[in-house]
Amino acid sequence: MIRESRFDALIYGWSEPERQNFYDAQAYGIPNICLPHGYPCYTNYDINPHIKDIRESTGKWPNFSNRDDFDVYVVQTDRHRRWSIDWNQSEQKVEAWGNARFSVEWSAINLQLLDSYQPSLPSDVRQKVLFLLPFNAYTDPSVALIELLIGIAAEPSLFLALKGHTRGDGYLKSKWALDLFSRPNVELCTDSQTPSLVRWADVVINFATGTAIEALHQGKPLIHTTYLTQNTSSFESCQAVHFAHCKEDVFRLLEEARNGRLETDRSHLDDYFRDEIYAGQEPFDVLQHYCDRIILTRSREQLESMKRTAASLRLNS
Repeated sequence: MIRESRFDALIYGWSEPERQNFYDAQAYGIPNICLPHGYPCYTNYDINPHIKDIRESTGKWPNFSNRDDFDVYVVQTDRHRRWSIDWNQSEQKVEAWGNARFSVEWSAINLQLLDSYQPSLPSDVRQKVLFLLPFNAYTDPSVALIELLIGIAAEPSLFLALKGHTRGDGYLKSKWALDLFSRPNVELCTDSQTPSLVRWADVVINFATGTAIEALHQGKPLIHTTYLTQNTSSFESCQAVHFAHCKEDVFRLLEEARNGRLETDRSHLDDYFRDEIYAGQEPFDVLQHYCDRIILTRSREQLESMKRTAASLRLNS
């Protein structure tokens, strides 16, 4: 099927190479290209207990060398490229193409495609707060996270929209969560998309998800709660982000935002976007760049295939 369909390339999301049609494409000289399907915002390598266990038991990081079977394994930034190489991927196979998901072009297009989020607000609400939850908030929320969410919900002038991670089940099942969602100023947004929620919000709170880049694109105040995680993230290199090191900091920053004193300084975004969206380069059209590189990879593979065929013919002549 691969050969008869005359595919120019097979595209996969980040994964292992043992996928349907992978080796058939390889046999016919059709490039297998692996593209990012998310944006890991963490900068430390030991991001979860599983990786920590591997490191502690073997003294090594996970081995991703089998991903060299792809013709190109694409990451967004030079930071992610160094990470992949440190985990045993080939320097020749890992390429940083920029951040297509959070490029200026796609973020604008995506936002236009999405419906508006417009919940019914109690009359005394004065500030709309979006909180981006990590995937493990459903199964293992920290005491500090619970205390912060309950504290925000206890303020009748605040409306709290909670956006779950795409890998979560979208439902917090513990007793404290059931009590939280019974309040008229709290809503768990399982079906609404993050860009729409950011557009609706007055302020965004985050500590674990790269989707908070949407807040920076839309000029919304972004509070990064560093005390809720042991991980470090790319956001901590961005001076346009407002940092909270305790619960009291969060409420102070919310009050500043409510009084119009928590503006996003756009002048600090250029360096951050250069590193995290444009792979350390000056701004370019990331979507077009992806298309161009896919075409270039196909042309390169065709050339290599012709060279191999010519070499084989010389050997057999």
